[in-house]
Amino acid sequence: WEAGTVSFGLTLVNIVCIWLAGTFAFWLKEVAPVSRKNAFWSRDIKTFRDQGDDHEADLEVINEGLKAAVELQDAAGGGIYKKDKDYELG
Repeated sequence: WEAGTVSFGLTLVNIVCIWLAGTFAFWLKEVAPVSRKNAFWSRDIKTFRDQGDDHEADLEVINEGLKAAVELQDAAGGGIYKKDKDYELG
């Protein structure tokens, strides 16, 4: 019985530590950003926070952004599916 209690306690401590580490990483990323900030950190996070908590994600906008990112990556010659094309069947 005691082993189960200790195990459950350690599990809770682990979850809290992971959450704290993630929160700290996001805080650090905003406080000490890299010199080349991509659109996610410079524009998207700010826009999301300005909207407040009562807005839901617009999946159409997210899909358009993902498609644009893939197109830019393909145009730069580093497409995300480049490796898969090397192994096409038939």
